Amino acid sequence: CSSDLYFTDSDGKSYVIVSLDMALFDAETVKSLSSRNFTKRVEVMDLNAQGGVKALNLGLAVVLEETNKWLSEVCK
Repeated sequence: CSSDLYFTDSDGKSYVIVSLDMALFDAETVKSLSSRNFTKRVEVMDLNAQGGVKALNLGLAVVLEETNKWLSEVCK
């Protein structure tokens, strides 16, 4: 899982990107069954540390929800 915080001074905007790569393997054969990247970009509303943390938490929550949906589909 990686996350990055971006700020552009010229337009006074900031955003967070959360990116998570997941892979599901068969434990016996070590064969890859499925893999996927989950990425979410969230605008930072308050241009301070607290605003960055809020955006990061929101992005991570969305990515984790998407991984749960993906796993429930793949593991049927």
